[in-house]
Amino acid sequence: MRARLLLPVVFVLAACERATGPTDSLTAEEASAAFAALQLVGYSTMEPAVQAGDAALRAPTVPFPTLTQADTIALSRSCPAGGRSSVVAIVATDSTQMDLDIRQRFADCAVTTDSGRTWTFDADPGLRTRMALQYAADNLSFTGSIVGAFTFALDGRSGRCTVDIDLVLVTPDTDPHIEARGTFCGRTITEAFDPGI
Repeated sequence: MRARLLLPVVFVLAACERATGPTDSLTAEEASAAFAALQLVGYSTMEPAVQAGDAALRAPTVPFPTLTQADTIALSRSCPAGGRSSVVAIVATDSTQMDLDIRQRFADCAVTTDSGRTWTFDADPGLRTRMALQYAADNLSFTGSIVGAFTFALDGRSGRCTVDIDLVLVTPDTDPHIEARGTFCGRTITEAFDPGI
């Protein structure tokens, strides 16, 4: 379960204050699709860091890897269908806690979803994700948020989306997972926060 909880790192990520008022024209279904598309972008950008984090969390010695007090990871990757996504992540961790501050910017970043529609994202100014994981006595706690704004283009339309989301750890008897709850592109959402890997 601990390795799986690093997956929220994939979404994510970039600058701005907590934003509320949306100025976009997406339906609820399209907002959900945009959320899923951004998770694909996040994973393609953060894949090396996620893989390293998974390996570290599987180490038998401590719950979290022992790193320096604050490590900075800067990555820039091509998006799945063109353009670029860049990430700066600050990771502070010890044997019982991991704090992440992740900022992501998009530059004509395009991704084609399973439905065959191609989304293009640009920073406005981008997304910022904060997460905190704590581990003590076999109990894991998690808090997180995603805030910011971006512009989108889809099927000849374009607009601006604001994001104000809380990330919540849901722990049923089976399949613990992270949920995103809040406003995304002008719609209230409750979505699984998992890139499906």
